Formats: sequence, structure tokens, C-alpha cells
Amino acid sequence: MVADGQLTLKRVDAATASAGISSDPIYRAVLHTLQKLHARGSVLDYGAGAGRLASILCDLDRFSQVTAVDLVDFSGGPAHPGIDWLYGDLNLELPVPTARFDVIVALSSWS
Repeated sequence: MVADGQLTLKRVDAATASAGISSDPIYRAVLHTLQKLHARGSVLDYGAGAGRLASILCDLDRFSQVTAVDLVDFSGGPAHPGIDWLYGDLNLELPVPTARFDVIVALSSWS
């Protein structure tokens, strides 16, 4: 059995290895789906990495609020002023238990 501290370190290592980004075809597929669903309102980018998708979502002008959460602070990534950032272990409760979102996107990249 892995101790909680060791598990958190493994999660940080995995997140860091991805460099906090996914690929353009994945982003395009998400954007196509959001458009097809006429998604609007508040959106949570769960596992946002460096914030590239969250930045794109801000620029769409479809969402009144864009919140991004990730385990690792990828400072130096896209710093869009419209993103509300949260940091924490995605396997645990969000640090804003009363938050409500109309749309939640969650991407994963494997290396």
C-alpha cells in the first residue's frame, strides 16, 4: 500500500511530466463538442495543466466564468486574466465546496 504522501508525489510527478499541456486535436475536439452542445455559463477546466484550454475558453466569450484547477502550478503558462485559478489534488474535494458549474471539462494526457 502506498502512503498518501507518496501517492501525492506520484501525482505531482505525472502532472509535471505532461508539462501541463495536451494536443491541438484534443482541444479542437473539446471545442467542437462544446459548440455542438451550445454550452454556456460557468465552466470548470478540471486538471487544467498550464491553462491552455482555459485560456481558449475565456476567448470564446461563451462562458461567464472560467475556473481552472490543477495539482501543479504551471506559472509561466498562459496567464489569461479571465481565469480563476485553484490548486489542489484532483482526487480530493475541491477547495470551493459551494461552487456550481454549468460545464466541466477534464482532459488527460499520457506520455
